[in-house]
Amino acid sequence: MATANDVSSCINPEYLSDPQPGPPIPLVDVSIDQITARVGRTTSQHELFDRLGVQLDENFRARQVAATLRLLKHAERLGVARLRA
Repeated sequence: MATANDVSSCINPEYLSDPQPGPPIPLVDVSIDQITARVGRTTSQHELFDRLGVQLDENFRARQVAATLRLLKHAERLGVARLRA
């Protein structure tokens, strides 16, 4: 694990006093309808949901869609996503 903690080989010493901008992030075109179509309807964590008593009902779905939309709108504000219906 000692080598995993050492990131010095990833640092260019010439840029320590002259930081460079990060790489450009490509704009992603996002269909809100396609993204939210299955949100809150299925899970790959059946055992966890059963153990916690989580029900895949409309209330759960509404909360998950709202959380997804908040995330997408944040991505749009950052300029990395273009949202469409």
